[in-house]
Amino acid sequence: MAKAPIEVFFVYRQSSKQLGSTLMRCFQLCQIAHAHIGPDFVFRTRPIMNLRHPYFNRAWVDLQPKDAIFIFTKDAVSRLDQDALMRLQQKSRAICVDYIDRNMAQVSRLGVDLHIASSMAQLDYLTENANGPRIPTAQVPLLLHHADLRLHKLDITDVPMPKIAYFGAPNNCYLSERIASRVPIFDVGLADGMERFFRSLPEFNLHYAVRPEGPKNPNKSVFKPFTKGATAAVCRAPIIVNRTADDAEYFLGQDYPFFVADLSEREVLSMIDYAEDSFGDAIWNDALDRILYLGARTHPKRVAADLAAILNGLT
Repeated sequence: MAKAPIEVFFVYRQSSKQLGSTLMRCFQLCQIAHAHIGPDFVFRTRPIMNLRHPYFNRAWVDLQPKDAIFIFTKDAVSRLDQDALMRLQQKSRAICVDYIDRNMAQVSRLGVDLHIASSMAQLDYLTENANGPRIPTAQVPLLLHHADLRLHKLDITDVPMPKIAYFGAPNNCYLSERIASRVPIFDVGLADGMERFFRSLPEFNLHYAVRPEGPKNPNKSVFKPFTKGATAAVCRAPIIVNRTADDAEYFLGQDYPFFVADLSEREVLSMIDYAEDSFGDAIWNDALDRILYLGARTHPKRVAADLAAILNGLT
């Protein structure tokens, strides 16, 4: 008799349904898994409401099937109190949490079997940082953040000249009036507003992703996956970015040519000039090769293989 497939639920917070992180790390990750992982698993998404009373916590847990794998997306796990989460753990095959960019200082080991890291920086913090929870390496699998699946449907053709743009929320990049005059800004907004901007992406072959620096914090515990790098890779576009951006140096290398040295208008404008002047030469092609390496590492088929390895380790 054939063995019944194991149910895998990607759990998302209902009130966060329109966030890009929920779209990509819940709905699209479920789509990737369904397309590329074999018949031993069946994949579904499942919402969780804002359960403020212990009775509703227990009721939600009681409604879930036994022996399933639950992957909580970002803040969805905080909808269950500690007692309810441990009750769910007792009846399930495994509880996994995909934190994305949540504060790792607030991570609790209780009720969680696997703490999924979406970046190398997050992986290092969870397993090595003296100020962190120091979770055993075996309980922290790496599942890198992919680019929006809709990008893979774009018709990316060669652009005959360097054209730079920034795609994202304006408050997440370093801008001045002079920089803004050089870099078109495409504010993609929430998940349901992203698609209308995708048609603009093939027009640009140089992505701007310089982040504003926050206050110096030796106890940093929030890490952002290098999604803008994965996006640039799908668009076959080198990226101008901070050396200090999480995972940028790890994947692009210490000598990546388009790292800004510091956050100053003069430095950023100089780097834009340098990148544009390098168009088509060995420096530009080197930068492109490195971003394409990141693209291969975050391709949906590679993400699916990494997720399959995680799930197979739970069977």
